[in-house]
Amino acid sequence: MGEEQRVIRVFVSSTFLDMKAERDELILRVFPKLRKICEYRDVTWGEVDLRWGITEEKAAEGKVLPICLEEVRRCRPYFIGLLGERYGMVNNEYPKEVVEREPWLWEHIEQGKSLTELEILHGMLNNPYMAQHAFFYFRDPAYSDRLPADVERADFVSEDETEHDKLTELKARIFEASERKFCSLRQEHFHDAKQLGQWILEDFTALIDCLYPDQDKPDHLTRMRMVHETTARSKAHVYIGRQEYFDRLDTFVASEAPDLRPLIVLGESGLGKSALLANWASRYQSEHPDEFLLTHFIGDSADHISLLRRIMLELKARFELTDEVPSQLDMICDEFPNWLTQVASRHRIILVLDALNKIEERDNAQHLGWMPRIFPKNVRLIVSTLPGPCFDALKARDWTQDTETLTVKPLTKDERRELARQFLKASSRELSTARLERLVDSEQTANPLFLRAMLDELRVMGEYKRLDEQIDDYLAALDPKALYVKIIERWISVYSEGRDLVERSLRLLWAARRGLSEAELLDLLGDKDKPLPRALWTPFFLAAEPALVTRSGLLGFAHQYVREACYLSLLNEEQTRLATHCELADYFGDQEGMTLRKADEWPWNLLRAHRHQDLVNILVDMWVLPPLARLAYTGVLSYWRSLSTHANIVQRYDAAWSRAAETTNYDISRIVTEYANTIGRIIEDCGHWSEAAIFYKRFMHRRTLEHDSQGLSVQVARRNYASCLVRLGKYSEAEPLLSIALNELVQLVGIHHPEVLDTASDLALVLRQQGDLDGAQNLHRWVLDASLFGVLPSRPASLYALAFAKFLRDWDEKEEALQLAQQAAESLTMILGPEAHDTLLAKLEVGVLECELGDVSNGIPTLSQAAAVLVSLLGADHPQAQIAVSALDRWTVRE
Repeated sequence: MGEEQRVIRVFVSSTFLDMKAERDELILRVFPKLRKICEYRDVTWGEVDLRWGITEEKAAEGKVLPICLEEVRRCRPYFIGLLGERYGMVNNEYPKEVVEREPWLWEHIEQGKSLTELEILHGMLNNPYMAQHAFFYFRDPAYSDRLPADVERADFVSEDETEHDKLTELKARIFEASERKFCSLRQEHFHDAKQLGQWILEDFTALIDCLYPDQDKPDHLTRMRMVHETTARSKAHVYIGRQEYFDRLDTFVASEAPDLRPLIVLGESGLGKSALLANWASRYQSEHPDEFLLTHFIGDSADHISLLRRIMLELKARFELTDEVPSQLDMICDEFPNWLTQVASRHRIILVLDALNKIEERDNAQHLGWMPRIFPKNVRLIVSTLPGPCFDALKARDWTQDTETLTVKPLTKDERRELARQFLKASSRELSTARLERLVDSEQTANPLFLRAMLDELRVMGEYKRLDEQIDDYLAALDPKALYVKIIERWISVYSEGRDLVERSLRLLWAARRGLSEAELLDLLGDKDKPLPRALWTPFFLAAEPALVTRSGLLGFAHQYVREACYLSLLNEEQTRLATHCELADYFGDQEGMTLRKADEWPWNLLRAHRHQDLVNILVDMWVLPPLARLAYTGVLSYWRSLSTHANIVQRYDAAWSRAAETTNYDISRIVTEYANTIGRIIEDCGHWSEAAIFYKRFMHRRTLEHDSQGLSVQVARRNYASCLVRLGKYSEAEPLLSIALNELVQLVGIHHPEVLDTASDLALVLRQQGDLDGAQNLHRWVLDASLFGVLPSRPASLYALAFAKFLRDWDEKEEALQLAQQAAESLTMILGPEAHDTLLAKLEVGVLECELGDVSNGIPTLSQAAAVLVSLLGADHPQAQIAVSALDRWTVRE
């Protein structure tokens, strides 16, 4: 089931001259507060006030109505109506095409209805389903009597008796609607702008509390799911596809063939690979609601770690897996095959990865070393890509044979003709047969993206007398990128409003990591502390909307061609790119507190702006790092990896700690203590175990001074400290720490808790290394009992059993070791499947033990099978594959 988009976008309707103070109060003071409340709940706030920043004379030109009606529609169901004693501007001359598109307008225009009433009719009175989301406020009729002497009183009173009667009737209809619960109306009249602002702040805070309670903030998985579902919907509009494509995908998913390789979807950019996969996935899921199908659009999240983590989180949520998704980047890659195998042993998994070629180039990700070479037989992987490193990596795996590919081809002339007719019909437009055939006969329109973009331009800007000339101009573009360059030029000439509005808007969208909300864009485009008036932005936005996509309230480009055209037209100089990233970094850096938006955009834009020292400064800042790590921990690790040539992580944290530790303020001191723990985790995960141990030790010492040395966080830190010592070979130092941590954790969380079992397993390893074999053996048995091994099959319990089997083999208790290893292998086969990484390691141990006990007739085949699959799964150079091959060779030679 799709997730609700967490967006509140409210339309503000009022008359012009008499409501300036109220609109200023809302735009400059109230709405920023509501936006901040929404940000802390992962909700995107936006307001549309087309009166703010323009004159009544400009609105009287008749150009505002179509914009107003469209914005009212886009804001539904959220609406604010403000009425004083003026009825508002009446204009009986509106563009003919607007009235034809909105036939309900005829009656009201003939009756002389004002623009304000038309907005209210369109926004609420004609749409009673907007109950509880439309709010109205009437101003005190005596307000004009309290005006200062230098204010023109005529601007605040009724225009004439006729307009007074119309306003009275409108207010009566709103009152009646509120009585029927179709809207909310404050029964008391507001006395001034401040009181109105306070009421709207109260009403919308209550609405936000009702719709998005603070405790119901979406988790990371839900946010990611919302982004990809939005993209899927945007790709699934008017689509002309071939049934043969759907049949090919259906056949692939239904196939029971052994050793089935992934299906690779190929085709030139813009031919509709994403649309095909989005439409097929939607149809397939509706027909097979119980199957697990995950569609991931890599253009929305180009980090391969984020991709793997999302799949693991979705599997955990859907199938109630008990294992936690690792936080360390390398462990995510290592564990991913096990998670797939664990679920695929019982359920079918369908993974659709769109635009694999958009994977970030960092860490050689485009060479696909992170992607398993072999998938469990119940997993179906569908991947779309373009030529490049990713395609070469797929080809090297022999996944691109004709039998494993689906090639999306250009549109035929019949398909172009049908797409054009359907597209224009949706907006009540049509082309003459001769002009339609000119488009159909042009080679470029075989690309559906080119055809759609051109049709949309003709729909919006086509002039009847110049239509042939415009068609010729657009057809002079040889590909979609060149066409979008022409479209951007047209946007700039028509919508810049005497400023670089279009240029700056597109540059900012290009530079933002996740996109920008409209409110953020208007802030950035405005002057000083005032956002750009919505009326200046909306005409361009409505024209550019087909080239944009909104994901969770954030605007971005709908296709890579648009992004590339922006680069060619506006950002081909490095200085411009760096300056745009700097602007975004400063904007988000100046925001109060640490929100998810700030955590996403601020450090990322600093990195892209090459402001490496500024990025280092926030990563070591005592006030910034802990909340940043809570919101984007893997991002922090990634930034440090990118900064490896610009800063020494250990030296910078040492210096920052020296400054922080000097504080004597008690409240700040506790923040410093948590800072030490956060640093310890980060530098441990970056591989600096010796230095991480020091910070864990500092954290525990300060907790002792604060009389809080027994809590869970302290015991986990004590175990982490000991784990660092174990990695450094300091077993004698690690032993007492692990013993204390184990005893305290048992008291805090009980013997079955994963932290307890992991700590006990680590302690058993230490005792073994120190020669205390009895102690190690007893502890291993205790871990097995506590993990319910043999009673309740689980992966952790099986791994504890495998560790104990290796211990017993080393100390010549091989019969019991073989029994444990066989049990572990059987359990892991049942849980993960026969070819999972952990299962193969257990089988390898079984094979070695069988050979050592003289049963080579069973041991060598077991070793051979495990070694062969490990080599194909991990590659011949992987240490574990080499160990398996070495063991097989050793026993084969003996025989």
